[in-house]
Amino acid sequence: MSADGKGQVGHAGGVHLQVLAERVGLAEELTHAMRRPGFHPRHERGRVLTDLAYAVVLGAVAISDIAVLEHQREVLGPTASAPTVWRVLDEAAELQLGRIARARAAVRRRVWCLLAARPEGFPWITVDGVAMEGWTVLDSDATPVACASEKEGAAGTYKKGVFGLCPLLAYCDNTGEMLAQELRPGDAGANDTADNSCC
Repeated sequence: MSADGKGQVGHAGGVHLQVLAERVGLAEELTHAMRRPGFHPRHERGRVLTDLAYAVVLGAVAISDIAVLEHQREVLGPTASAPTVWRVLDEAAELQLGRIARARAAVRRRVWCLLAARPEGFPWITVDGVAMEGWTVLDSDATPVACASEKEGAAGTYKKGVFGLCPLLAYCDNTGEMLAQELRPGDAGANDTADNSCC
């Protein structure tokens, strides 16, 4: 590649994330979750949400960073502007958040069925050389995230020397996907059983 090349796309390695979201129906499910009677937006809401997630994977730290996708217009089509992303996030009230959670669960079931249909089958956890078929293993852990002091909830973390937030994350060990997260203040502990049981 060269700086003066034509038809080149930066961050092309991440294009597969957007294609995957389309193929497994995530964007469509999220659009349905955000639908409002009589409202027909120019940018489908599910696509805006998947674009935003895609931008975060590429390093976005602010809503305005959605612009990182603009150079991929020829591959993925037009991207919503930062004000449109703000509006979409503002539309996500309690009703929509519940629908989004159900949409994600439906897509996860679809993807897990696709994984199980592979020749190698679903990725069961192996313990001492024995596949634990039928077992879904969850892993929860607190992870300090450094951030500026003006962020709501920012404080010194249990790791000492790190200032920021300390979200609690729940992962599926079988597939490596994050299932849930709870944003917590920076001074929340890693071994708080009350936090771990609610995640």
